[in-house]
Amino acid sequence: IRDTSAQGIGKITGGNTDNGGGLYIKEGRVLLCSGNISGNTAYLGGGVYVSGGGTFVMSGGAVTDNEAKGSSEGGGGIYVFSTGTVSIQGGEVAYNKAHNGGGIYGYARSSLEVGVNGKITNNTAENCGGGIKGDTATIKGTISQNTADLGGGLYINGNATLVGAKITQNTASSAGGGLYVMGDEGHIYDVYLKDGTDITANAGGGVCAAYCKVHLGDEGTNDTVVVKENLDYDLGLSMDSSTLNSKIFSAYTLSEDSQIGICVPGMEDSYTIIDSGNYAQGNLSKLFCDKGGYCLALGDGTSVVMTKGIASYAAIPDEYNGKPLL
Repeated sequence: IRDTSAQGIGKITGGNTDNGGGLYIKEGRVLLCSGNISGNTAYLGGGVYVSGGGTFVMSGGAVTDNEAKGSSEGGGGIYVFSTGTVSIQGGEVAYNKAHNGGGIYGYARSSLEVGVNGKITNNTAENCGGGIKGDTATIKGTISQNTADLGGGLYINGNATLVGAKITQNTASSAGGGLYVMGDEGHIYDVYLKDGTDITANAGGGVCAAYCKVHLGDEGTNDTVVVKENLDYDLGLSMDSSTLNSKIFSAYTLSEDSQIGICVPGMEDSYTIIDSGNYAQGNLSKLFCDKGGYCLALGDGTSVVMTKGIASYAAIPDEYNGKPLL
């Protein structure tokens, strides 16, 4: 699909149907090079619906101002069904809204990637995933200024890999301003944040992960991960205590100016939660926990343990700084 209008204002608009208000892809591959899919409405996939076996690729153009009316799923901009594929390599998915997945909703076993030049911005979800709600995702581009109750930028029910991604200025009213990843007892997912990923200035915390193993940086690389200035009591990373009985957290290349806060609700004991090859370079002494009642202390040089303690890092909100965390 290419915009050939002289003014560059070509668009697909005004659609109102059950699935795929602007575009429905049943099989095959559709490439959006330019133009706008805008102002459409559907129950699922306000702008675009990608069925199982279908592929939607964006190299340019935009999917904007669409709405999905579905009460349980959604996909304001794009909905991709099981075994379908969405690849945002360029262009922008913006100002769409839905109950879940304001920008993009990926159903179970769908494939979702946002490339280096892809942008998911200013989308809204009433419930989960302001920018994206998906099963598994690889993010290399920009996820910014999206809003939801859980997972302002992204809400993932599976493995998530962020490679050089920019997750900034998203908002979650409950948890996971930048990224929310949810597993369960039978499904412990991996969250990889690496190769220059920047999670900054998200309201509602940077990352919230339950039943997950979180990995910061890549072993043997010089690329740094930045997590800082995320606004909430957990600041950086909120972990579910149910998975802390295993090595849950590795940090290889955390940037010098990162401010990783860790909130772990309901902890009763000390746990080794960080398995790090280089805690000095990773600056892990800046890790802390506040409202969970525990803070981090350096362990034997290879690990960090979570114990009851006193907050001492300046980035902690004033009401907790220098006070026992009990």
